[in-house]
Amino acid sequence: MVKHGVRVLQSAGIRVLLAPGWSSRTGVVAGSAEERIKDIVGLLENPDIDVILGSWGGKGCLELAMSDDLYSAKVSGAKAFVGFSDVGLLACALSELAGLRCYYGLNVVGKLSETPHFIERIQSICKGGSTFTVQERAIEGCIDRGTCTGHLYGGNLETLMPALATNILVPKFDKIILFWEAAYCDLPTIRSYMVALRKVSFYDRIVGMWIGHMGAAPNRDRYQAVGRWRAIKDVFADDKFTVVYAPVFGHTGQNNEPIAIGKGATIGINRQGRQGRGSATIHIKDTV
Repeated sequence: MVKHGVRVLQSAGIRVLLAPGWSSRTGVVAGSAEERIKDIVGLLENPDIDVILGSWGGKGCLELAMSDDLYSAKVSGAKAFVGFSDVGLLACALSELAGLRCYYGLNVVGKLSETPHFIERIQSICKGGSTFTVQERAIEGCIDRGTCTGHLYGGNLETLMPALATNILVPKFDKIILFWEAAYCDLPTIRSYMVALRKVSFYDRIVGMWIGHMGAAPNRDRYQAVGRWRAIKDVFADDKFTVVYAPVFGHTGQNNEPIAIGKGATIGINRQGRQGRGSATIHIKDTV
């Protein structure tokens, strides 16, 4: 699948360099932590590389985010780092600690065939672009506490939560719009994650929350009948920030426009109908 993705990128005129250990395997991960960190540092320091694009995800990203060696790399050129699922954890870490332009939502294996204009998005990222606006997008639910403006930070909930709850990742921004999606969590698990999230040191700096697709195995998700939004919205009943459930990114066949981590964003509710349904504008811009 990786080789197919490489051929597609090359057919579009994009030069592709595979990391030395791209096909390595150590137990259940793609090579030892040391090998993977060495690969990433090598890519960061290579002046001929414009974009580092993750091929897949992987729960092994947490141990990489904890490595000081990753952030001591002498980054060559104006690089961007692009990842999806668990690799989004590295995107957050590299954005914060290494100052890279980082994007969430694309990878080679899973999203090449799902994201419209995938090649154009990668080319735009190479040139430093790829900001976008989600306008008048039908949403599944919202808690409207006013328009909010802050910096985007987030990714896949299953990998993000251990890093946030243990202060491996601590966003530096004064105002945070936390975005997240979940691959296989059922709703009770997501609820427990949100309860734990309230204990992190930066929770009072969250001004908005953008929830993407919340996946679950159908035979485990006993709340499907009442709807996912109705089952989870009570978690945020006592919070003070605007919450939008707009599942336009996630694991299950979503468009996954690249979300620029650390970029300024504004979430506004255009109208709200029955049971919280309506439309929202999510505008991602360069500054706050």
